[in-house]
This record gives sequence, C-alpha cells and structure tokens, in this order.
Amino acid sequence: MPIVVIIRGAAKNVDILNKDEKSGVLNLLFDLYLKIKGRTTMSNYRNFILLIFVFSFAANARAISVSKCFKTMTVEEAFSSLSSDQLPITDDDKGPIVDPKVRRKQIALRDLKNGYLKLQSKTIISETVIVLFRLTGGNPLLIVTADGPSVQKVYAFECANNVWVDKIGRYLPDITLENLELLYKKAGAKQTAKDLGMVAHSKVRYQLPRVGKKLKIFAGHPDYENLLLEERLFNGVDFLPVK
Repeated sequence: MPIVVIIRGAAKNVDILNKDEKSGVLNLLFDLYLKIKGRTTMSNYRNFILLIFVFSFAANARAISVSKCFKTMTVEEAFSSLSSDQLPITDDDKGPIVDPKVRRKQIALRDLKNGYLKLQSKTIISETVIVLFRLTGGNPLLIVTADGPSVQKVYAFECANNVWVDKIGRYLPDITLENLELLYKKAGAKQTAKDLGMVAHSKVRYQLPRVGKKLKIFAGHPDYENLLLEERLFNGVDFLPVK
C-alpha cells in the first residue's frame, strides 16, 4: 500500500482534532516519512505504520473526550452532553460544578417542548438560559447566556458530525464599538464609541426566547439597561436583524 494513501487515512482518523493539533500530527508524520524515504527497509516501514496507528489511537481517545450530540436530542440532553469545560457552571459557595448529575440538579425551569432551560439556585447567582434552535436540516444549535452581576457570557454550540463545535463567532460575533454606537443612536441614546469603551460591562446583553426564534439585544451600559437595541430572528441558518 503506498505511503501517501496510508497518511491520508491517518488524516481522516485525526479529523476530530482541532486545526493546530491536526497540523502538528500530520507534519510530524510527513517529516518522518521524508527521513526514511529512499532507505525504506522493512523494519522502518513497520515502525512507520505502527506510528500512524498510535496517532490514530490517540485521536480516537481524544474523540471520546469530546462532547457528542445527535440530531433528535432535547435541550436537556444537549445541556447534559456538554462538558464542564465547554459550558462552565459555577456554584458561588462550592466552585465549578463538574458532575453531570449535579449540573442537571441546577435546572430551575425546564420547557422541553420549546427547547428552553433556565439554571439557577440559592448558591448560584448567575442565571443561565439555554435554548435549542434547529438548523435547516434539523441539526441542533445551542445558544446559552450566563448573566453574572455585571457581565453576561454567551455561548453557541453547533452539532456537526455528531460533535458539539464552538460557533460563537459564527452566530453571535463580537459587536464593534462603532456599530454599537450606531445601535445606541438608532434606539435614541446618545453614546459615543469612546463612552461605551470606558464601561467595564458586557457591550450588550442578549435575551433568549422561551417561545419562538427571536432574540433581543439590550444595551449593556448601566444607564440604559432596559434599552432594546435590536431584535434578531433565526431563520434556520443565521440570526438576522428584524427591520
């Protein structure tokens, strides 16, 4: 079997790795191949094949640790499938909650029909809201907001090839101060980009829908906390501004 074919097979096996990890693995394989090229004894050939299988095994082991997902899962199943590294839940008294069973106990409101969860308890100040959207074709898209005392954290996970992939930059990209200034002015508030940059808060706060596909974007400035800046409607592909 040609070496190139074997290396291509290894590339498929390490597909679960991120871009940098994959690049490092494949570069090392090709480097080793070039070193033995021209003097490929049976022993070197066997060692090279063995090395590929070792990398393949490592990739498969990494795949096991990556959070899995499937097309028909409910919002609670989606939340339960995410690791504590991907979606941190912190108890203000005890610290990060890692145990999946304990994490599920933090669900204060469960609306499976509408794909909506709210997490909060006596010892968790931050209110975490989790909403399951469906992409065109049915694949799950999980959007999460975690409201702390002064800062809101936002997460977006897309189910691709049965694995949760971080897609926050795809669905809820960071808003520049210049664009934020335009939103404030459109909503009737006079704030410059410089003014907004001086505020140590989230630029905006997202409010996820319990029913429907429309999310609301509120001002993050402490003087305009209830100011609605924009509404976006999910169309199965993206969240587009409502005109």
